[in-house]
Amino acid sequence: MFRLQLASSLALLVIGSSLVLLFLPHLAAANHVTCTWTGPGTDRPDNYGFTKFCIAPQTHNGSTSAVFLCNGGVKVADWNFLRANVLEFRSPCAKNGYASDTICEHSDYWATCIQDDQGYSYCRFIKELDDCQWETLFTFQDLPATVSVYYK
Repeated sequence: MFRLQLASSLALLVIGSSLVLLFLPHLAAANHVTCTWTGPGTDRPDNYGFTKFCIAPQTHNGSTSAVFLCNGGVKVADWNFLRANVLEFRSPCAKNGYASDTICEHSDYWATCIQDDQGYSYCRFIKELDDCQWETLFTFQDLPATVSVYYK
């Protein structure tokens, strides 16, 4: 006889009298934070051992909203959905996250980056179960053309 009980991102599997803990990252709800953590420093994430997940170009619906899609249409961020002028990065590993279970099982930290008109990247770091809204608001004219996401 076995019984499965879910509690956040942990599953308790009881087989007979034995208890087995399973980590199921994509079943946990995202923790919403503001993207302010500068992580290991101001250099590019790959200089700190992070692996690039993708560079996502902006796809917009007129000037009313935008999404940032990568890896065959995977949405990693959106603008003007959460609230007016807010750029939000989705959680990579929480419920309905965009990263695969394989990547989520081996990554604890993610970098979310925007690029200015001169090509300089500004990055903020989150935990794998977080989503975050960028610390400043963007008008449609100021919205970055691409965002990039890294994991470690």
